[in-house]
Amino acid sequence: FAVFSVTLKTELQREKSPVAALKLQEPMPDFELPDSTGRSVKFSEAARDKKMVLINFWATWCGPCRVEMPSFEKLYTKQKNNGFVILAIAEDKERAKLDEYLKQKPLSFPVLVDQDNALAERFKIQSFPTTILVGADGKIRQVNEGVTPYLEFWVQAALEHPERK
Repeated sequence: FAVFSVTLKTELQREKSPVAALKLQEPMPDFELPDSTGRSVKFSEAARDKKMVLINFWATWCGPCRVEMPSFEKLYTKQKNNGFVILAIAEDKERAKLDEYLKQKPLSFPVLVDQDNALAERFKIQSFPTTILVGADGKIRQVNEGVTPYLEFWVQAALEHPERK
C-alpha cells in the first residue's frame, strides 16, 4: 500500500508543482548564492555531473526544518559518492543564528545563504521547508512543501533509474 501511495502521490505531483514559479519536468533555473563560508556557489556548477540534486529551502527558526536536517545529513552521507548533492538554502535574516546552528550541528553538504530572501521570492517559495529534486538532465523531478515523506525512497529510485521521469 505504501508503494502505491508514493506512486500515486508522485503521479499527482508531476501534474502540478506546489511552488508556482517552478514547473515539474522543466529545467531548474540557475542561481548563485554565497555559502556559509562566503564562497560563491552557482547551481549549474554544483549540479554538473550529478545524477540528482536536492535543494532545500529552510530556516533555523523553522521547527520542521530542524527536524528534517538530520535525515538530510544521513542521506547525503549515504549517497554523496553516487552522484548526489544537497544544497540547503538558509532563509535566516539574522546570520548569527545560522552560524550558531551550524556550529552546534555541522552539516557536511553546502549551506547557501539567502539572507534577503531574494531567491525564495524569485521562486515564489510559500512555506518552509520546501524541497526540490532535480535530475541529471537538470529538470525538476519533485517539489514538496513541508517535511518530505519518503525522501530516501525518491532519491534512491532516481539514482538507480535516472531515465525515469
